Parts: sequence; C-alpha cells; structure tokens
Amino acid sequence: MRILLLAQFLPPIIGGVERHVWTLATALAARTHEVTLLGLAAGDQDPGESTVGGVRIVRVRAATSRLPFLYSDPARPHVLPVPDPLMSRAIRRELSEHRYDIVHAHNWIVNSALGAATRARVPLVMTLHDYSHICTTARLMEKGRQRCSGPSLGRCMSCASSHFGPGKGQAIVAANTWSAWRRSRSITRVAAVSAAVANAVKADDSPAWISGAGLDAHVIPNFIPDEIVLDEIPSTSHDAPLLFVGDLVPDKGVHILMEAYGHLDDPPPLVLAGRVGPELSLTIPDGVQLAGALPHDEVLQLFRSARAVIVPSVWSDPCPTVVLEAMAAGRPVVAAASGGILDMVVDGVTGLLVPPGDAFALAHAINAILRHPQSAHALGAAGRNRARSFTVSAVVDRIERMYGDAIMATNPGVAHVG
Repeated sequence: MRILLLAQFLPPIIGGVERHVWTLATALAARTHEVTLLGLAAGDQDPGESTVGGVRIVRVRAATSRLPFLYSDPARPHVLPVPDPLMSRAIRRELSEHRYDIVHAHNWIVNSALGAATRARVPLVMTLHDYSHICTTARLMEKGRQRCSGPSLGRCMSCASSHFGPGKGQAIVAANTWSAWRRSRSITRVAAVSAAVANAVKADDSPAWISGAGLDAHVIPNFIPDEIVLDEIPSTSHDAPLLFVGDLVPDKGVHILMEAYGHLDDPPPLVLAGRVGPELSLTIPDGVQLAGALPHDEVLQLFRSARAVIVPSVWSDPCPTVVLEAMAAGRPVVAAASGGILDMVVDGVTGLLVPPGDAFALAHAINAILRHPQSAHALGAAGRNRARSFTVSAVVDRIERMYGDAIMATNPGVAHVG
C-alpha cells in the first residue's frame, strides 16, 4: 500500500503527536508499505526530501511561516485551520506524481489536503489527537483557566481572543468553523485517540452554530513500540524518585503536583522532565528536581527507575503517551481521572485515579503508593500487562483496516490487499 502521512512537525521536533506519527510511519514501513511523511520545514530546517528508517520524509515551507506575528513561537509555525497554499500545492504534487492508495492526516494539516485528495479520488482519513475540530485552542479550556462547559459562538470568540489576541482569535474561530464543515464532508474515515475526543466531536453533539459539522469518529488510541514493554519489572529502592514527564505548563497540572508534594509524608525526590512553558510561574519546593527536556531514551530510563509516575493534568488530556510508557515500564500511575486517561488506567487495578485539580486527593493517592510498596508493585505489573493492548502490534492492524475501509468507501467494488 502507498501511504501519504501528513503531520505538522517532523523529526527532530518530537512532541506527543509527532512521536505517535513517527512510530506509525516506521511501523507501516516495517510492514512493507511505501510510506511518505510530509510536514512543515520548521525553524532552520530546509525544505526537501530525505529517507529515514525506511520512511520518505518531505519537508515543506508553509506560506504562513512568512508571517511570524501569527505565532507565539516563530520557530514552531504550526498549521492553521485553513488550507495553506504552499502545503496544498505540495500535496497536489505528491498525489499527481505518486499513486497513493490513502492519505492519512493528523489534526489541522488535513485542511490543506481536502481539495487535493477529493480531486485525485484518493481516500482521506484523519486522526484527531485533540479537540481542534471544535475548539481553536484544541484543549476545551476556557481562557486557559477552567474546563469549557461546551463550545458556543460567544464563548469561543472570547476565549480565542484571549488566547490568540483580539481580531486574530475571532478570525481563527471563523476559519475553523468554515473548515469544520469542509472536513465533515470530505474526510472518508475519522479516528479519535480516545473516547473523550470521539464524544466531543460526534455529530449529534455539535454546537448549534456548527450544526452538521460533527464527526463520527472511531476510537483508535495512541500506541507505543512493543519493545519498550518490559518482560521483567526492575525493583526500585526506597529513595527512588517520583516522576512527572511532559511540558511544564498549567494544563498539565504541575502547580497541583507542587501543592500535593508539599502534603506528602517524608517524600522521595520528585523529578520533573520536560520543557518549561513560558506561562508557568510556580515555587519549586525542596526535593523537586528540574531535569529539563531530555532525549527519549533517557526518559524511558527514568520511567524504569521511578517509584511512581504522576500525571496530574487539569485539562481533559486526550491520550497522554506518558501513561502508556509508564505502564510499559511496570510503574504504578497516579493520574487525573479524565480524558483519555480513563481509557488507559483502571482505577485500583493498574493505577490510581483522582479528581482533576484536587491536590489533597493527589497527595493521598501518592502517599498510598509510597506506604504500600507491594500493592504498588502489583499495580505496576497489571499496568505493564495492560500496556500490551496499546502497542504497535495491537493497534496498527486497526489502522490498516481503517485504510482498507476508506479505500472501499471511495472506490466501491475495488478490492485492495495491503
């Protein structure tokens, strides 16, 4: 099968979505598919082609990258909810020069492929990794402070203005509303990384002002490489650290974790591994270590040496890969009971869940892990076993089936064997 994957950022820029897409690309290539991964040439990267791990990579300079005022970080000129003319041209060229069987886009970059895929009669599928189909900030957090009670025109305009700036925010809401209609009519199949995302965008729950733009999404979760799931769970010492992995931003609940850490009884060190967000302002207690952004291999080692992994997100985190990586290492997870975390962690079986934003409940759960090491080990072992349901070998088959269904829907009666 010839597959064109579309993602905004490409290696070496790696976040949660980018790591998922790269894992998918290499897994598909290993299954003898011909895979091209097309995305932005960001920062000082040059447009052009390369091949890495059996995957052909095409970097494209987006037209909007020439407008740095649009972005809070000009080095990461993310795609916007409208077709980018240079990106659309590159996709059209790919579809005219190569006989692709399927185009698989991730989040807003899909907007640049809608017209090209329709004209080329190539089925277009999309994976939603967040809430960007109905929310311009992609997080369903009202003005970044509280969970959104549901999109509405007035609320979205106000929130986007606060997030992007006056005028610009309203324009992005209008653009995403128009694009949502186009997406709902042009995309052949939609996958969502969790039930939370699928429920948020489903057709019968669309806000009135974008009625008819809802999506019927099937849940296909993020996944991890099979080889990182440990057969033998390493033991940990009494002073092994607690671990948080992710961007240090308010949405990830870092401030809640700092408060909870202050309530722990004689706690071990707490390691925070991730980029420090510019909007983060908090006091770091004694015992907390800032490790910064680390290479992925080092992060995996931290999982394997941690006492427990804490995921205190205050937003409805769609499908945090750190939960899967912690479970793969056999470590108990203490996490907020929301979003895609509910699809992964079984409370009291593979980890402990607490109400989002509740520092006292978080401290109570962490203390339970620290006081009962045998129970903590049992949670970690059960989590390791559950992690096998979220591996390449368990999930990529489902993506291949989605491709086959989309091909049949676009060209009825044409059989396709991957």
